[in-house]
Amino acid sequence: MPFKVSTLFPDYIFEGKIELTPEIDAKVIGGANKSLDSAVAMETNYGAITNKEYPLDSQLKKLQMLIGDYFYKEVSKILPLHERNLSVLNPYLISLKPGHIFPVNLDKERWYNCAIWLQHTKGGDLYFENFGTKLFATPNLLQGDNHVVKARKHKLVFWPSHIPWGLTVNQGRADHILFSCSFIAPMKPEYRKKITGKA
Repeated sequence: MPFKVSTLFPDYIFEGKIELTPEIDAKVIGGANKSLDSAVAMETNYGAITNKEYPLDSQLKKLQMLIGDYFYKEVSKILPLHERNLSVLNPYLISLKPGHIFPVNLDKERWYNCAIWLQHTKGGDLYFENFGTKLFATPNLLQGDNHVVKARKHKLVFWPSHIPWGLTVNQGRADHILFSCSFIAPMKPEYRKKITGKA
């Protein structure tokens, strides 16, 4: 009898591209530059990052809403999002200078993260690291403990927030600009009541 093979505790990553007209793209880039030049941005050794606690330019708010629509459309093909109240939180920008990386980090108390490259030339890929206990149990080089998603302008990626991520070195001659945000999805009261008997 053949063995049954299953995936245990799967983590889903979604990759696609947002289609923006040249006019909208120019407005989004203008809004990103305006935010990065404002008091909400902080200079770093790799470039700049905006404070997640402060709002970005209004053009980026529109982008955030569009990303929320893409997220719902794609993720609900696999997971029952109609049972959830989806919220898009903590939008921020990362500006990555040539020859620099964005170090591995983790967004706490979130369900999913998002990244979209607003300005990109070469390198600056999204990479994920597995720092979990599987790292110590898996024989060396048998199963990967990292994963790389190639960057390109307007590429949109969603991944589970518990997975550490960073950006590889910007190999281009201009700054890369990445927009990121995160999602939470608490259960709607009517569905929670069906499961627990309490609203």
